[in-house]
Amino acid sequence: MIGRENVLAGIKLLFILLLLFLFNLPGLFSEELYIQGPGYYIDLPEGWKPVESYNKDSDNRNLSYSDSRNTAFLNITVFPPDTFKKAEDIFNFVKKQLNASGDGAPFLFSGKDSYFADLKFKSGGRNRRGYFIFINGSKGGFDYALLTFSRLENYDNNHDAVLSALDSFSPDKNARLLPGPVSQFYYPADYISNVTAGGKQKPDRLKIGKTNRLVPVQLGGNRYVLPFDQKEIEATGVLVEREARLLSGYKPESEYAVKAWKRFYRMIYRDNYHRLDKLYSILFKGEKNRNKAITDMLNFVQRFKYMRTGTISDLLSPLSAVSQFTGDCDSRGLLFLILLHHIDVDSILLISSKYNHSAVGIGIRGKGAKINFNGRNYLYTEVTDRVAMGRVPKSMADPAGWIPVKLGE
Repeated sequence: MIGRENVLAGIKLLFILLLLFLFNLPGLFSEELYIQGPGYYIDLPEGWKPVESYNKDSDNRNLSYSDSRNTAFLNITVFPPDTFKKAEDIFNFVKKQLNASGDGAPFLFSGKDSYFADLKFKSGGRNRRGYFIFINGSKGGFDYALLTFSRLENYDNNHDAVLSALDSFSPDKNARLLPGPVSQFYYPADYISNVTAGGKQKPDRLKIGKTNRLVPVQLGGNRYVLPFDQKEIEATGVLVEREARLLSGYKPESEYAVKAWKRFYRMIYRDNYHRLDKLYSILFKGEKNRNKAITDMLNFVQRFKYMRTGTISDLLSPLSAVSQFTGDCDSRGLLFLILLHHIDVDSILLISSKYNHSAVGIGIRGKGAKINFNGRNYLYTEVTDRVAMGRVPKSMADPAGWIPVKLGE
């Protein structure tokens, strides 16, 4: 049996290597990554790549990545179960190894003891600053140290990128539909952490959590009241604007542009998916007829007032949109898609720079316009105009003008 002292000695060596070998070789990412061994997921900003000189261990317990300019980095260290008693112990250990300065605070990441820190340190003769998250495993689970940082002279420009990279971490499959660790630090999400093994929340066990806004809604012949917490709504808006600022840094002609656009929607989808459980639970969980449920969801979203925010993102988060019954095509498209996925309807987001519009494709039989994606036809569905599924404006009827985006896989 390997002793705790030997484990920590090995980790100290790995941190020394981290400080020495931060340079890159080609190998760009375009989709979410699954890391075998520890079994976690990351969805890095477009253009980020592995630090090949550092990613040498065969069990994927220490991996590093950087942006395309070599100015921002993410390092993920996985510790064996029971290496540390609590997350703050991981923070103190890493802070000492890096001879870093700064402070942190405890929080819960999907119910796990965690610690968020803002630290400054020096490596390779350069001053660096970043955000670190430490997660203490429970019931024999791994402990994690997530380090995102930038050269100090590039810190302001890289601020959104390092936070976004950190927020893309998911310790397991179920967490991919829960807000990321940065989002949960700013707005605790304990009430949505009780997810079943299949990755779905059981509506009858849903805890509503804090509320300070009650919004009445009419659906068919029934009246309901939807509960919201304004701070949670604001938290989703913070993520949308952060990701929009990051997206705006990719020029339209860039090789990364389309993939960065898709990631933008993936990050918003993830942050909002289980935040909308209460909406689904209150309005749609009792409908046993799937076709009627789809129609009811569509009618609900189509009745919203059209609005654009005028911010960098120019869109509301799905949670914010439903709290106001307003939103543009992106907001409503994401909301409708998430509701469809709550009833396991195969559906995709359709986005278009050519038409400056978004819609939803639904994998069901029906008459009208269809978009073929991965060998399957998806029925084109408008979310801003009150028209039936399958109807598309003639000016937008060319399928080549649409980019299908698969979310929630």
